[in-house]
Amino acid sequence: MVLPSGLPPVTPPRRTGQGRSSSISIVTATPSRSPITRRNEGRRSPLQRQVQSNRDAQEVESVFKVGAYKNKDVVSRRIFGLPPRVVASTSSSTSTSSSSSTSTSTSTSTRGFKRTLSRIGIPFPRRYLTRTLVILGTVAIACLIVWLVGVFDREPAREPLKITYREWDIVPYHHLDYSEPIVLRPMTRLIHVAKEFGPATMGGLGVMLTSLVVAQAQSGQLDVSVILPHYSYLNSIPDLKDQIELVAELQVPFVNYRGHVKHVACPVSRLRWKYVDLPDFLDAEVEFAEAIQERFVDIYLIGPGKSSPFHAAFRAKGPGDVYSAYKPLRQEWKDLWFASATAEFIALINANPATIDGPPGLIDLVHLHGATNAMVAYYIRQQEAQNHNATIPAIIYTLHDSLDEVEYSNLVSNAVSFLPPIEHQSPLAQLLVTRLPNYVHSAQLFPAAMAVDLADMVTFVSRSIAADITEGRFTFRLQELIMPSIAAQAKRGHFAGITNGIDFTDLSKNPFVSPLLVERGVAYPRIGTDLLDPATLKDEALSFVGAKRRAKQVLIDALPLHFSADDLRRPLLLFIGRFQYNKGCEFFEPILEMLLEAQRTAAAFQDDGQAAHHQFDARLVVMGARNNYPIKELRRLQELYPRHFTLIDDTTDMQSRWGSMIRMASDFSFVPSFSEAFGLVAAEGLLFGAPVVSTGVGGLAEFLVPFDRTTKKPFSVGNAHLFQLYGGVGPGEGSGTPGGELSLDADKARPSLEQLAPAIRRCNAVVAAAIRGWQERAHDWARVEQERFVRRLVTHALELSWDRPRGPVEEATLRVSRARPVGGRAHWVDHHPHPPLPEPIPEPPTNGAHLPIYKIWNSETEVRREAQAPIVAHLLPEPASSKGRNGSGSTKKGGGNSSNVRNRKKPSTTSTLKQQFHQKARGQNNHHGHKKASPHRRPKSGPKQNKAKSAARRRK
Repeated sequence: MVLPSGLPPVTPPRRTGQGRSSSISIVTATPSRSPITRRNEGRRSPLQRQVQSNRDAQEVESVFKVGAYKNKDVVSRRIFGLPPRVVASTSSSTSTSSSSSTSTSTSTSTRGFKRTLSRIGIPFPRRYLTRTLVILGTVAIACLIVWLVGVFDREPAREPLKITYREWDIVPYHHLDYSEPIVLRPMTRLIHVAKEFGPATMGGLGVMLTSLVVAQAQSGQLDVSVILPHYSYLNSIPDLKDQIELVAELQVPFVNYRGHVKHVACPVSRLRWKYVDLPDFLDAEVEFAEAIQERFVDIYLIGPGKSSPFHAAFRAKGPGDVYSAYKPLRQEWKDLWFASATAEFIALINANPATIDGPPGLIDLVHLHGATNAMVAYYIRQQEAQNHNATIPAIIYTLHDSLDEVEYSNLVSNAVSFLPPIEHQSPLAQLLVTRLPNYVHSAQLFPAAMAVDLADMVTFVSRSIAADITEGRFTFRLQELIMPSIAAQAKRGHFAGITNGIDFTDLSKNPFVSPLLVERGVAYPRIGTDLLDPATLKDEALSFVGAKRRAKQVLIDALPLHFSADDLRRPLLLFIGRFQYNKGCEFFEPILEMLLEAQRTAAAFQDDGQAAHHQFDARLVVMGARNNYPIKELRRLQELYPRHFTLIDDTTDMQSRWGSMIRMASDFSFVPSFSEAFGLVAAEGLLFGAPVVSTGVGGLAEFLVPFDRTTKKPFSVGNAHLFQLYGGVGPGEGSGTPGGELSLDADKARPSLEQLAPAIRRCNAVVAAAIRGWQERAHDWARVEQERFVRRLVTHALELSWDRPRGPVEEATLRVSRARPVGGRAHWVDHHPHPPLPEPIPEPPTNGAHLPIYKIWNSETEVRREAQAPIVAHLLPEPASSKGRNGSGSTKKGGGNSSNVRNRKKPSTTSTLKQQFHQKARGQNNHHGHKKASPHRRPKSGPKQNKAKSAARRRK
């Protein structure tokens, strides 16, 4: 029997006689000990030796119980005819073949020994029990701490949104005036503020801004740079991490829960981002590889804070993670931290331009992109109000959509942590603070409307939508929040729509110079600027149609699991975008069901011996990133319609590797969006020679022209198959032109299936017509007419370049020059050159004392039809005086001054604001009733009051 370490071995029983057991004696052998062990035992005290001997005796007794249990088990199994229990022995207990049976029955491993002890009721040693309890207690405490942190750090639930009804005027749209010359000093310094740009591009905003910055940098009129969050993954990109260098360290103010202003250190780095200056890629005589020049744009990276919770800001695993927030930092705090730090950095550059490593000179203009950066406008105006001598840049604010940006909000409880207490501000800055309640609804601050009011110029990314907004033809959800502000800017001529363009410097999306297409020999030939030259239409070596056909063959050979040989005889419809309801993902399944039904019909004709001429067939390819549309639904479509549906999501690198090849092989660009500001995907589809199947909403109407069925087909000037999203606007079913009022209703961004049923029928009809048109072009048209058709689509896309005459770059430069005259002041300051003098402060209500900012909005004023004017008098500080509130010195006894009263701590602005917006005020009706005494006021105390008290005591 093998015993635990430290126990004396037990000799097996000795038998005497003819197989019968006469006497059994157990002899305990003295275990052999090393010299070190004997020396340690000699040093023990008698008491320690006694304790050790008792412990050894208990363990030996336990071993005897184990042996007795085993013998009882063996006897029981023999009685009932059961096979003996097999006990696994350790490798160390097997010695020789003669003693194998003895060791198997008498030895167990340590693990088996502990299991046997628990089976016969022998408890673990005390030290194991103590360790187990300590471990379990530690785990329980850790779980409790995590739960408490999650409970107390959770943002309060948002109240049901109540919007004050406000009317606004219908203003005729006036575009930028080109008659006046552009007046700009040489290399005017412009800085863009955004969450996406260049290496941190996630969606359309990043693509658009990257293209705009590159085009402005190439124009030579502006000195352009970008302010961007310092996302953590940028440090792991080999080409970028060596270009990042620290240039400054800011002290960003933050108001804690006690109302104390603290400053958190924030590092700012500079990244010299490299971009490619493309030559004339259409000219065949230009050696493209040698003509490419590398240029740089400075990106200033606002880093995370050096203390909790701001140390967790801007953690991101990649471009798709730039809008995520990681605990313990809240999402709104991350946005407010970036806005506050950006304003501090701009002020630092203008105060000390020589100390910042970068281009010299002051910042003339700040261009804000998106509602998440709208608070930068407030912080800049606050700096202007605090210091009239400071150099403040002009502000341009661009709305990139009419859905998400308008609905973006910050809880007031989060916003007040980044607003300095009102007692620390100048009177003009306090006047700016009084306007904040105009943008607060149901304890939520909506910064988009505030940025529209505080900006010197406001733009939208589509000229047609900008005109429809101001003239009342475009409606969208929660428009009451922002339309009064847009109408006010339009009256001043400070609201304009500027249509975007296509970025040809992105090599992966340029069919003429894409590295993958050039390597595989399927790129468009470079034949000059005149793509419709008749001399080149008949040359097979310069064929655009042949390049698209070869690209489709490359896809079939390289990706056999996603494409098949049938795709050479049918068109490919390509959808590119985020998987969300607003992009029209609900149109996928009806189209696939229509294609499957057509396949069944064709199979029935073949069974009857009739061959279907030009079989109606197609494949829908969906490529993009996950969003609010369930990815399970798309995977279900992949399983149900494997022959007609291909899904390429963002979980693999297939988009980055084969994206340009898939674009080249596609025959249609499918854009069934419910709303589009510009429609970059549709424009890029035209660049790759694919006509567009779309709803034609929003900015798509500016460059999409529907095919005219009454014209001779080879000479049709259209470039798109359009269908109406809502209502019957347009000539005929499914052929309506964009621009109808119902098609512009972006507030129906997620209708029910019943509401969407007519649009689904129109979509299927248009898709069927597009497939038949493709079959007709492929089989009935001459090769020259096919070539002219594809080249005309590419020509339409080339006309959408950023530097086209009166294009985005020229309009943006004109917008910059009109933003604010040299030496001018912001319009909000011009309306109030001097703050109004404080009026006599009335008696405050019982529960309304010391509420300096947001008291003017409550449940009563939110349902009124007219907005109430801000109560400026309640928000301005009291004039300094040695006398008390009632005209006499406040004393504790008598009439002398008391330092205790004068130094009494006032409630902080932050704590008061949080109280106001997270609990209902119990005394709201006191505003309209009689005045009650405030519990915060001390009783009157002065000479007259003291004499009256003395006379009363004498009478007693």
